[in-house]
Amino acid sequence: MPKCQACGEQWGWFDAFKVSFKRLTGKECATCGETQYPTYRDIKIGMVGILIVSAFILIRPLIDISTVTTITSGLLIATIFIFIIPYSVQLSNKHEPLW
Repeated sequence: MPKCQACGEQWGWFDAFKVSFKRLTGKECATCGETQYPTYRDIKIGMVGILIVSAFILIRPLIDISTVTTITSGLLIATIFIFIIPYSVQLSNKHEPLW
């Protein structure tokens, strides 16, 4: 789980989940009030998840997989990423540009 870079307080799963989607605005630490932002590395991890699901949908016609299997697999992969992302989030005191 991520730790606040200002005070060292470890964040809970739900707070880490919320900050992973607040790329531009960040989230304030409940202990010290300092705004924390997810790192560029975290954004890349999220993009990999989206890329995997998108690639699976695009190659579906080529390998003749049913629509139900595609939707089920996509939801399963998305669910796995939703549960894993809070454990991999790293925090930064400053907003890092994407490029």
